[in-house]
Amino acid sequence: MHEVDFLPLLIITSLAVLVPLVTIQLKTLNVPVVVGEIVCGIIIGKSGFNIIQPDPWLDFLAVFGFTFLMFLSGMEIDLSFLKKKRKTVDVVDEENQVKTHDPFILGTQVFVLTILFSLAFSYILYKLHFVSDYMFLALVLSTTSVGIVVPTLREIGVSSSMFGQDILFSSLVADFMTMLLITVYVAKISSGLSLELLLILIIFVVFVVFYRLSHYLLGRTATIKTLQRPSLQRTEIKTRAAFAIMIFFIVLSQKIGIEIILGAFLAGFLISMLSAESDLKLLHEKLNGVGFGFFIPLFFIMVGVRFDLMPIMENPKSLILLPVFLIAAYFVKVIPCMLLKQHYTKRSSFAAGVLLASRLTLIIAAADIGLSLKVISPATYSIIILVAVISSTLSPVLFYKIQGEDLPPSS
Repeated sequence: MHEVDFLPLLIITSLAVLVPLVTIQLKTLNVPVVVGEIVCGIIIGKSGFNIIQPDPWLDFLAVFGFTFLMFLSGMEIDLSFLKKKRKTVDVVDEENQVKTHDPFILGTQVFVLTILFSLAFSYILYKLHFVSDYMFLALVLSTTSVGIVVPTLREIGVSSSMFGQDILFSSLVADFMTMLLITVYVAKISSGLSLELLLILIIFVVFVVFYRLSHYLLGRTATIKTLQRPSLQRTEIKTRAAFAIMIFFIVLSQKIGIEIILGAFLAGFLISMLSAESDLKLLHEKLNGVGFGFFIPLFFIMVGVRFDLMPIMENPKSLILLPVFLIAAYFVKVIPCMLLKQHYTKRSSFAAGVLLASRLTLIIAAADIGLSLKVISPATYSIIILVAVISSTLSPVLFYKIQGEDLPPSS
C-alpha cells in the first residue's frame, strides 16, 4: 500500500477541534469559527510558519469540503418561504394592509443594484488608469461568498429564519449570476459567444428530469415501504443516496464544463425539494455532522494555508489599491442591502450588507481567470486575493458586532 503521511491531516484536524474551543472564549469579540480556521491556516501555511504545504490529497479534501458546503447550502433553501408571504410590521394604508416579500425577488433586486454600483466604481478606476477592463472588475466585485454566509448564519441559528433566508438568497443569486456572467464574458472576449454556453442548460434539464422521476418513485407505495424497512434504515440508505446524488451532479458539472459548486448546490436543493420536513431535518443533522465535523473546517484551514503574501510585499505600491478595493467591496454590497429596510431595521439591513461583502472562493477563481486572460495585472490579482482574505475574516466579526443580540425572529 502506498504510504501516506497523515501528520499534516492530524495537525489540521487538531486545529479544527481547538479553534471552536478558543473562539467560544472570545465572547466579547464575537469571533466566528470560520475566521479562526482561516487565521490558523495562515499561521501554519506559507505566509506563516510554513508547517503545512499544499498536498494533492489535502487539496482534494479541501475542494470536497467546499463542494459539500455548497451542497448543504442548497439544502438550507426552504421553499415554504416562497409559498407564503411574510407579514412585516410596516403598515401600508388605512386598511391595515402590510407589506410582503419573498427572498428570491429581494435577492435579485439587491444583486442588480450591486452590479450597477460595481460598474460605476470600476469605470472610475478605468478612467484613472488603475485597471484595463472595468467590466470584468465589476463582475469580480459583485461576487459574494456563500461559503462564509452559510456557516455564519448557521452559527447564530438564523439560517432558517426569514432574515437568514433573505441573506442566503441574496448570496446565492450573487454567486450564481456572477459565475454565469463571468462565463459569458470570458467566452465573448476569448472566442465569441458559442453553443458551448448552452451546455449550462443541460444541468438544469437534468435537475428537472431527476426531480420529476424521483418525485414519482418516492410517491409510490412500494418505494415507501422499501425505504421504511429496518434493515435499510440501519444502512443509512438516505444518507448514502444524498452523497450519491451530490457526486452525480458534481461529475455532470465536470463533464459539461461548468463549475462543480453549481452542481453541488443543485444537488442539495434537489434533496430539500424531495424530502419530507421530518426526514429532511434528520438527514440535514447527519450531513451537517459529517460536513462541519470534518470536511468544511478542513477547507477553511487550507484557504489560510495557501494564502501567499509575497506577491504583495514584492510590489509595495500595489498596497495603495488595497484600501480603495476594500472600501468598494463593502460599499457595493451595503448600499444595495438598504432595500431590506422595507422589512427589517436599518441596523439589520446594514449588517446583512456587511456579511454579503465577504468574498472567498468565487472571487479567487474569477481573479485567476482574469490573470490568465490578462484583463487584470498581477498586482491587481494579489490585491483581490488579499481583499478576499480580509473580507472573509472581517465580515462575520462585523456582522456579529453590528447585529448584536437584536436578531430578527424566525418566521
